[in-house]
Amino acid sequence: MAPAVMRRLWRFFFPPPPPEPPKWVPILGEMQKTLQMAEYLPLRPLPMFESNFTQVTNNGTPALLHNKSNKLTMGVAASLPGLMLPDILLIARPPEDEECSSLILTSYLVSHLPQDDPTRPCPPVCR
Repeated sequence: MAPAVMRRLWRFFFPPPPPEPPKWVPILGEMQKTLQMAEYLPLRPLPMFESNFTQVTNNGTPALLHNKSNKLTMGVAASLPGLMLPDILLIARPPEDEECSSLILTSYLVSHLPQDDPTRPCPPVCR
């Protein structure tokens, strides 16, 4: 048999391995970029899920505040990487002036849900 036919048969019976899937590369959102600044140092290493929202009315139309839509960014994070549930909710809004590119952190809410980690003390609210 000719070498070209042998190569074709070899590739038919022994196909090359599929390409590896691309490695996951985290992309920093606006809130995570804001938390990288010096004033938010304790919140810097938190893995976080964040998303942008617009306040709407019951009809589904944007609620206008001072003739502008009310936009905010919410982030959910776990204070410890091993926690099963996130326990921190961060709320930020865009600045009033357009020259500042980072968000303004307006709320930092800590959940008092009991966790599966027995070494972490439960707050008195859930005892």
